[in-house]
Amino acid sequence: MVPPLRKAQRAPRVAIVVFPGSNCEQDVLRAFGCMGVRAEYVWHHATDLGGFDAVVLPGLCNAHTHLELSYLRDEVPPAPAFVTWIRGVMKARRQRPIFSPTA
Repeated sequence: MVPPLRKAQRAPRVAIVVFPGSNCEQDVLRAFGCMGVRAEYVWHHATDLGGFDAVVLPGLCNAHTHLELSYLRDEVPPAPAFVTWIRGVMKARRQRPIFSPTA
């Protein structure tokens, strides 16, 4: 548990970066508010964060999927339908698995 701020102590100021695909920023803002911390949203294009004591990047949706599939870059072409695309991903993974049983 975070100790309460003393009266003479300045509340820290926190930037919560918001960008397309982010989530949880409302939860982060609420959590900081419960701790007496001044938090505010900052759009991801902000270039001056000097007035803040800390910067928080909320979680990304499905970032793990993009990382896992990054080795297949340029091997699976875009498709007009998700099912067509995912079949291409499955085919590419069979042809080029991440871990080889002989390695």
